[in-house]
Amino acid sequence: MRAPRLASACALCLALAACGGDDAATDADTSTATTTGGEASTSTASASTSTSTASDAATETAGETEAGSSTGYAPPSAEDYCACMLEACHDLYHATWGENHVLSEMACLASAAESPSAGMPATEGDFIECRAHYCALAAETADMGVCDSALGEGACQ
Repeated sequence: MRAPRLASACALCLALAACGGDDAATDADTSTATTTGGEASTSTASASTSTSTASDAATETAGETEAGSSTGYAPPSAEDYCACMLEACHDLYHATWGENHVLSEMACLASAAESPSAGMPATEGDFIECRAHYCALAAETADMGVCDSALGEGACQ
């Protein structure tokens, strides 16, 4: 009978630990007392969590680019570019990087990481900004004709 109560206490601790707010630290102590054959025993579980928000990270890096300047511009991330390509230029994505999801994602991320940054928005030239621009355009307009540029061809050579 002690095991179910201890499991309940642990479940309560985990639930309390999982319930955190923005920038909040939460400490939860839970005690349970059981009596087994006339003997009393007490167990105490303690959980502590600390959470932070994405705005904390954004505040720390606001205005920094890869070069460390404070222009307020940050190039598109490889993850965002590849997610856009998968959605907006799906067929070309798989034709270029393969059908296996994990391998194609790794190949896309590698390709995006190799693409240089213009340091500002771009609509031509071999830059990640140019590729991301045409991918976003394909997503907005459903024009698959711009997917070649989003892949680094056409306007983004």
